Amino acid sequence: MKDNPKLLFFISVILIMLIMMPLSLSMGTELDFIKLFSGFFGLFLMLAAFGAAGLYMSSLTDNPMIAAISTFGLLLLLWMISVNSASATG
Repeated sequence: MKDNPKLLFFISVILIMLIMMPLSLSMGTELDFIKLFSGFFGLFLMLAAFGAAGLYMSSLTDNPMIAAISTFGLLLLLWMISVNSASATG
C-alpha cells in the first residue's frame, strides 16, 4: 500500500484540533484533565478496536468493498447486541 501524506496530514490536523479545544477552554475555567485524558484514551481504544475488526474482515476477502461492507455489518451487529443487552438489564 502506498503511503498517503494527505491522509496523515488530515489525521494530524484533526488530532491537533481535538487537543486545542480543551486547552482553549482551560483559559476560562477549571478542567479535569484526568477525565479529559481518559476520554481521549477511550476514543483511541475504540478506534483501535474498529480498526482491528476492519483488518480482520479485510483478511477474509480480497475485495475491499466486501471487506468494508462486512466490517460495517459486524460493527452494527455488535452495537445491536450491546443495545439489546443494555435494555434487557435495566
